[in-house]
Amino acid sequence: MIIFSNDYPVNLPGSNLPAKGGPANFAKRFKKFLKTGGNNWIGLIIGFSSVNKSKLKLISKTKVLQYYKLNIPAKLPKKISRTSKQINAEELFKSEINLIIELIKESKPDIILLNGYAISNWLILKAAQKQKVPIAIQHAGIWTKELEIYKDFYTLAGRKMMEDMEKEIPKIADAEIFINDWSRRYFNKNVAKTDKNKTHIIPLPLNFEDYKCTKIRKKSKQTFNIGIISRWDRIKNHEAVAHLSEQARKNGLPWKFYSITKIPRTSKNREIKQLYRKNIIIVGRTNQIGIRNFCQKMDLIILPSKFETAGFVVLEAIASGASVIISKNVGFVDDFRKNGAKDWIIDFDKTDLAIKKISAVINKPMPATLASVLKKNHRSEKVFNDYMRLFKTIIKK
Repeated sequence: MIIFSNDYPVNLPGSNLPAKGGPANFAKRFKKFLKTGGNNWIGLIIGFSSVNKSKLKLISKTKVLQYYKLNIPAKLPKKISRTSKQINAEELFKSEINLIIELIKESKPDIILLNGYAISNWLILKAAQKQKVPIAIQHAGIWTKELEIYKDFYTLAGRKMMEDMEKEIPKIADAEIFINDWSRRYFNKNVAKTDKNKTHIIPLPLNFEDYKCTKIRKKSKQTFNIGIISRWDRIKNHEAVAHLSEQARKNGLPWKFYSITKIPRTSKNREIKQLYRKNIIIVGRTNQIGIRNFCQKMDLIILPSKFETAGFVVLEAIASGASVIISKNVGFVDDFRKNGAKDWIIDFDKTDLAIKKISAVINKPMPATLASVLKKNHRSEKVFNDYMRLFKTIIKK
């Protein structure tokens, strides 16, 4: 089977870039699985830069993996994000869509997999639609929610255009894959109604055995290590962590905070950045092994995101033996509640309450049933076999 999908620079052969979560992490794991089955992967990396004209080129090729880079003038998406009125996006990106069409014609994929969604993947969606190639999309995020969180970056007209791009998915895609039912419900309520016959729930893939923890955890000790793993981004809610760490220090709590992130050296949000550096040890970005080792050293991993459809870090942390506290806006809330871990769901934006909630579970083990259920449901082989069965069904139609 030839699978055509969007991809990321971190996944290129020989890349030394720090590990990424979400769609990039998923693609990396999926390709590893595909190698064992004689399948081919066509990865398209779409980037926006100061170039004057879009250019498509092959950047890496093996027997089963091909990577292409489509470099697009950054001024094009800005015409949408800053527009004062509705414009014809297909006409604006006509040459870019045509370049992708030519690549599809050349590579002859059996299926197009859209791994996440934004303007770049909308371009692939429109090209695949015109070529009548079967399309499956994994809703790794909800673009409409992200646009809401970053609404100050866009004009009202530009934001509506991009929201409408996401609303096109149910009309065009042959299959919509949601990571959990929580994100499916959110999409149906806030974006567009999906066709039940084309909607599928397939969780994130992770083998718990790869994160086997050898650390013996003590019930009490002098310090309690709390970690966060996420890019420096508004949606990740590092601001809440900065306030949490400051309040913990003022309260004299024996908590040490560590963060795998990279703080931009800009003046924006200067006070929050200073507070963050004051109370939190910045570990810096690392690879997948580094993330595993980090989780194993922590007593608690926190995921305070303003919105997160799931988050690999939840699985990585629990597999490593650390407890995990998530915000109410993280897609694992259903799993936590069903398996006795509702006390590990808190509102990070209420600092004093968050301190109390964390203090209440510090010496409590997470319910064993939660780890057991997650381990069973997220097994990589099971997850990817579900994908392949779905792809074969779509292709036959």
